[in-house]
Amino acid sequence: MNIMNNNNIIKSTRKIKCLGNCIDTGEYYLHPITLALSKNNSTTKKYCPTEFHYDKDGPTYAKQCSKNSISNYDIIKFMALPYLNLNIEQMLEIYKIYNIETLIKWIDIKIDEKVPFQYINRIINIWIKSNYDNLVKTNNIMTDIYIKLNKHYKKQDLSSDTINKYIKNWFKNKDYNDFEFDLGKDLFNNFIFS
Repeated sequence: MNIMNNNNIIKSTRKIKCLGNCIDTGEYYLHPITLALSKNNSTTKKYCPTEFHYDKDGPTYAKQCSKNSISNYDIIKFMALPYLNLNIEQMLEIYKIYNIETLIKWIDIKIDEKVPFQYINRIINIWIKSNYDNLVKTNNIMTDIYIKLNKHYKKQDLSSDTINKYIKNWFKNKDYNDFEFDLGKDLFNNFIFS
């Protein structure tokens, strides 16, 4: 995906994440998606299981790794839930969301239709994933969106400054590859339970 910004082209790259721990050379492992028994055939490198992707050697379900970065709990959750891998850009295309303007228009329509907050929030999280690299740098627009959602759904006593500070902090501490990636849930639950 290319985004034009001040006549510069910003290219986002797909980040392939480990879905399990690093596997030593010659060891077998159960792949969390295919549930097939696989082996690290490398004689010198550790590999971890991943979703299907192409690398320089062709199609694969693994990538080289150097340290374990996923908890056993996340592996169990990943294996327990049905695996569905949809391209986020294709999902946004289904909803005709191409940029921030079409996202805001879509949100306004869904609020008028009185669809549940969870539905709107799920699509916003997909849009955030699609635009993550840019939003880490500039995320002020998310404040306006969540002020609107708070007004119509959550009705919590939150100032725009409070929401803005929380969102800026969320982007500083949230990793694109986190298993739990839900700005709306994190934002509103933080203030319910604090």
